[in-house]
Amino acid sequence: MKYIVLALISFSLAACFSSKVATDTVSEPTLNLDKAKAKFPGYSTAMFDSGKKLYDSNCQSCHALKDPLKFTEEQWTKLVPSMSAKANKNKGANLSKEDEDLIFKYLVSVGL
Repeated sequence: MKYIVLALISFSLAACFSSKVATDTVSEPTLNLDKAKAKFPGYSTAMFDSGKKLYDSNCQSCHALKDPLKFTEEQWTKLVPSMSAKANKNKGANLSKEDEDLIFKYLVSVGL
């Protein structure tokens, strides 16, 4: 009986200190090319693919990828340049203004 009580107390204490696992998942983005072209004249599937590749390969070097739908265009306008600068400075990335633009347009176009 003592062992059962001791086991229950041990499990209860262990549950109090268990770590939480992140469950924020990013769904596979899709492109509505007509809406993206209306927003960004001249935008193409190749630009979307390039932006996604840049986002996937550079942004996750510092943190988990964020769901593009969780941020507004205004928020991405501020986040992309600041995160790009951090990646260039701290992670040795070499993201240009053109790369930032591709990432920004990719993130915004996912939500259109």
